[in-house]
Amino acid sequence: MPIDYERFIHPQDRKALAMLKAVPMFDTVLKTYMSLFDENAMRGMNMASKIRLSPTQVPEIYNLLPEICSTLGIPEPEFFMEMNPLPNAYTYGDTKPFVVVNSGLVDLLEKDEIKVVIAHECGHILCRHVLYHSLAMTALKLGIDFFGVIGKVAMPLYWSLMYWSRRSELSADRVAAYVMNDCDCVVRVMMRLSGGSRKTIGELNMAEYLRQVESFGHEMDESRFNRLLQAWQIKEAAHPFSGVRSCEIKAWFEQNRDQLPEVADAPQKLTW
Repeated sequence: MPIDYERFIHPQDRKALAMLKAVPMFDTVLKTYMSLFDENAMRGMNMASKIRLSPTQVPEIYNLLPEICSTLGIPEPEFFMEMNPLPNAYTYGDTKPFVVVNSGLVDLLEKDEIKVVIAHECGHILCRHVLYHSLAMTALKLGIDFFGVIGKVAMPLYWSLMYWSRRSELSADRVAAYVMNDCDCVVRVMMRLSGGSRKTIGELNMAEYLRQVESFGHEMDESRFNRLLQAWQIKEAAHPFSGVRSCEIKAWFEQNRDQLPEVADAPQKLTW
């Protein structure tokens, strides 16, 4: 049985998703479209052009997944790796979700950091984000202009979907911190995705990074105009700024760590 996902849902995630679900027939139409077209097409592309990971295919990476799924109490999704130098991972699908990590992510991160990312993607499955996340990915891929006049009419829904997508990432980060029994490893991934490389891994300073993010927060608090500028910069992004995610996960984990269920054989806290 899955653990109670409600304990991980960020309040803004819950509020934004409720607004999307209030759109008449939106869920029904989306589920039908996904099951008939997009989900089947994506799985075909995965099988034809990516590597499906298994106990005998890149087992070092694959073997991270069953433990995470067991911890969260969710069925194991299909797991693929694709060639792409830009570090990224995603989950897709509704009736048969799958997780994809790309080569850039595997090349950049250490094993425990890759586990953080996989746990984050499984967090989307646990928190029942995957249907709407899949739509967000499709919208970003096609672009609203692709649909002409219809796309213009749908702009409010598009912005709402992107806003929710950013909020949902905060919930999935909480799941990753729970699986790892630590939030520093999540912040470390955020820092490395912000500007890390294999050459600079030994020179990254988490304390300095968090001071930088705190300074950014102060600048936002001091000026409504600054907040509007940053909101404009990120309006079409599916993810929040990495610094914002770092602050959010540290605050949440430190406030809730004693209330979370124990994780069997939890890994030791990452050290620098």
